[in-house]
Amino acid sequence: MSIKGPIGRQTPVRIVALSFILVIFIGSLFLNLPLSWQSGTTLSYLDALFLSTSAVCVTGLAPINLGTSLSTFGQTILIILVQIGGLGITVIGVFFIMAMGKKVDLRSRNLIKETLNLDSNKGIIVYLKSVITFVCLFEILGILLSFVVFIQKFPFKTALGYSVFHSISAFNNAGFDILKNGNSLMNYNTNVLLNLTYIFLIFTGGIGFLVIQEISTKGLRWKKYSMHTKATLVMNGVAILLGFVLLKILEPISTLEALFTTFTSRTAGFTTIDLNALSRPSQMLLCSLMFIGASPGSTGGGVKTTTIFVIIVGISEIISGKKDVVFHNRMPDGIYKRASAVFVLACVTLTTSIFLLSITEQMATLQEIIFEAFGAITTTGLSLGLTARLTSIGKIILIALMFIGRLGVISAISLIRTNKQNSSIMYPEGNIVIG
Repeated sequence: MSIKGPIGRQTPVRIVALSFILVIFIGSLFLNLPLSWQSGTTLSYLDALFLSTSAVCVTGLAPINLGTSLSTFGQTILIILVQIGGLGITVIGVFFIMAMGKKVDLRSRNLIKETLNLDSNKGIIVYLKSVITFVCLFEILGILLSFVVFIQKFPFKTALGYSVFHSISAFNNAGFDILKNGNSLMNYNTNVLLNLTYIFLIFTGGIGFLVIQEISTKGLRWKKYSMHTKATLVMNGVAILLGFVLLKILEPISTLEALFTTFTSRTAGFTTIDLNALSRPSQMLLCSLMFIGASPGSTGGGVKTTTIFVIIVGISEIISGKKDVVFHNRMPDGIYKRASAVFVLACVTLTTSIFLLSITEQMATLQEIIFEAFGAITTTGLSLGLTARLTSIGKIILIALMFIGRLGVISAISLIRTNKQNSSIMYPEGNIVIG
């Protein structure tokens, strides 16, 4: 795979961003076709663009009821966009090139590295093959288990369509549903099989392919795991446990509902309960879980579990006054600076978007606006119902938020950075008082 011309001279980050923009634009054109709508339904181009962005950025926010507004063709286009967005167009493109027996060059390997958020392109082709294998296995398993549930209420063709759509949506942490009732999976809040199936898909899709590969090759031998895998598993465990316990304390909901809500609020966007009925502390808790999000190299968003882990370790070092050793390893140089930058930039972006939305969405409560902004930038897609009532400017703001959230705040900022040579001039060190 060789990239030539002006595009080929761009950085990997910019090429990945341009590929996402291209897919979003093409998807919006398809979704805007009358063929994509059900009879008697119309979709403005802005809504089609919003929906395409939400799909490619695997967010799940939708300004319309997908089950009653989109035709089978439209729903098919939407779930294809979700699959492309979850894996990345670069990964899918390189996979087909490999399938044709052609060589993948260094630039393409770097693009895969950027798409999957990896530190190195070493062994990346083997890694890519394992990613495609895992995706196929998990999604097929999800389809089979979902079909067992849906076939009990729907005809074969409908049950199969629902199973395929929702399994792909769950594994890619999109949270789109086409069940026509407009309340996500609330009608299945007591169905243990469907809940556990989607919890499994959401978790495996959001934990990161690198972690899945390491567990599959090294088994359950904790000592053999890398620092990244250990940090990812620990932070996921802590976030899930705290979220579950606090939800059970704060809300009169079942254990299954609390468990599903904890997992889905991390990355996915499905819901089996009425989020508007939750107390404010619970809604704040869900915002916190959304902000943490999934893990690097996954289909989910958020600032990522490892970012929070590094910040916690950094704070503990400041408090203790000594270098902490984590899992018998020292932390990589510069990791605290990068984690802090991601955290601060995410907070600044969120604050700015909430301020702008509070201007454009005069009919919405601040609570709805905050929740909507968190759901967009973390690509979680949870909402208190504001999405369908957004103004045109509000939709544009959320489109930008979803794109930034999928690309990553650091990568998004780097798109406008010019490549200038570093100055060789050395300046004297100054001092700033902190705290």
